[in-house]
Amino acid sequence: MIAPIKSRIPVVGDGSIYHLKITLAEVKPPIWRRLQVPGEANLGWLHAVIQVAMGWTNSHLHQFTYGGTVYSDPGFNLDEFEGDPKIFDERQATLQKIVPKLKSVLVYEYDFGDSWDHFITVEKFLSADPAVASAAECLDGAGACPPEDCGGVCGYADLLKILRDPDHEEYLTSRVGIVGDFGGCKVTGLPSGTTAHELSYLFGPRVYFPTHGRVFPFVQTLFGGERFSAGVTGLGSGSSSAFAMSAGGGADVTLTKHVSLRAIQVEYLYTHFGGASQNNLRLQSGIVWRFGR
Repeated sequence: MIAPIKSRIPVVGDGSIYHLKITLAEVKPPIWRRLQVPGEANLGWLHAVIQVAMGWTNSHLHQFTYGGTVYSDPGFNLDEFEGDPKIFDERQATLQKIVPKLKSVLVYEYDFGDSWDHFITVEKFLSADPAVASAAECLDGAGACPPEDCGGVCGYADLLKILRDPDHEEYLTSRVGIVGDFGGCKVTGLPSGTTAHELSYLFGPRVYFPTHGRVFPFVQTLFGGERFSAGVTGLGSGSSSAFAMSAGGGADVTLTKHVSLRAIQVEYLYTHFGGASQNNLRLQSGIVWRFGR
């Protein structure tokens, strides 16, 4: 259901293209994007566009507000309790119905904990163009969006102070972490009836480098052990453990506050089995789980 439009200002023509400026409120230096989107786009679609354009991870609830009327995903059940304001379905509300005139400002709030308010200003209208009738384009912008779950405007300001001051007492802890790295593999290319597996368990420091967006490069040096097990059909199986260490780096892509995709990890792996040293090059990818902030 769409809230009634009380204004008598005519709605722009069907198929019109909107130029929008999206500004993250109360953040310095300014973080903003200028987008070109079809006027017939609904607010649910615009939410997805904003997430990509700003660099958020779509890990929290959101809502749009205009003229005291709130639009969101009905699946959030934001109005399930008595006394809650009525929430209108964002998928049924289009830009040209909600904000039909220039200089209109629609508010988009993302993450009700950190409360990131975005001011969406209608800058201009363009005539319908079949080439962009169903697409969004980011025309300009400045600044990377803050990290997810950093504490809102105040927390982000504090984080910037820390990152700009190498002498700050929290500077090192913002870049360095202690990690546990667990990996395993099946050895291939063995004779028929023979199986073998390796399992590594390594711990040590990892250093992340500052960057923009959701990709975080890192280097690490880890120490621990490796277990090798093998078996031959009809003859039994056995296993052996030995010291192991690795040195290398890679890059993580943040998905949520605690979960990242390990896009790539390349490292030198040293082991010592049977009184002899083994030197290996290891290439990995996978899912990373983080504890704490």
